[in-house]
Amino acid sequence: MNRVGEIRRYVKGFLSGTGKVYWVVLQRPEKLNALTKEAWLQLAAELGKGCASTARLVALRGEGRAFCTGDDIKAMYDFAGEDDAREFFESLRRAVDALASCRVPVAAVVHGYAYGGCAEILLLIDYVVGVKGAKIAAPEVSLGLIPPMLSPIGSFLLGRRARWMALSGEPIDVDEARNIGLVDVVVESVEDAVRHVEEKASILDGVDANAVAVTRRILFAPLLGFIEKSGSFEELVKLSLTPQAKARMEAFLKRRKCS
Repeated sequence: MNRVGEIRRYVKGFLSGTGKVYWVVLQRPEKLNALTKEAWLQLAAELGKGCASTARLVALRGEGRAFCTGDDIKAMYDFAGEDDAREFFESLRRAVDALASCRVPVAAVVHGYAYGGCAEILLLIDYVVGVKGAKIAAPEVSLGLIPPMLSPIGSFLLGRRARWMALSGEPIDVDEARNIGLVDVVVESVEDAVRHVEEKASILDGVDANAVAVTRRILFAPLLGFIEKSGSFEELVKLSLTPQAKARMEAFLKRRKCS
C-alpha cells in the first residue's frame, strides 16, 4: 500500500546482464499498463536514463498481460479543465520527445495489447518484436478523441492502412502489423522476444555511436516536424474536454466496471 502522497513507480529501468540493453519496463499490470500523467513522465525520465547510459540499445516492454493500453481513461475523464488536459498530454509529449531524441536505437516488445498512445509510439521505435496473439489499435475516435501521432505521420510511414486504423479504431493482429511494417518480427513468447532483442543489440557493437546518434536525429526530425505542424496535441486537448468525449469516456468506464 502506498503512503499518502507517495507517487507510485509505474516505470522501472535497468541495464541487462550483457550491458548492451537498457530495459524500460511498464509496471502497472492491474490496469494493463495504462499510463497516467505520472507514468508518462516516469517513462520519459527512464528513456532519458537509458539513452544516456552505456547501452547500445534501449528497449521497452510491459509487465503482465499487455504491453500497454495507452492513456488512462479515468485520468482523462477526471480532467477539470484545460490546464489538466494540457498537463496530461504534455507528459505524453515529453515521452515522445525522449524517444525521438535518443542517441541510440530503441526497440520494443509488444504482447497482449498495444493500444492508443502505446500503439502510436511504435511509430517512433526502431525495431519492434511482436508476440503471437498481440493486438494493436488506435481506438481514440471511439472515445471522441484523435490519435495525435498516428494522424499526422501514420500514413506517411505505413500507407493507407494507417489511415483506416486512425479513422475506425479497428484493431489489427500482430501478423498484419508485421505486413504493414509496424512490427519487424513475430515470435512465440515474451521470453523469446527478450532474447531476440538482446541478440539484436549485438549487431550494434560494430557501428559508430556518434554516426548512429546523428543518423537518428536526421531520421526523426521530419516526423517531429509533421506532428508539430499538424497541431494534433492541441486538438486533443480541446476534444478531451467536449461533452461528447466525456460521455464516451464515462460509458467506457461503466462497461469496464461491469465486465
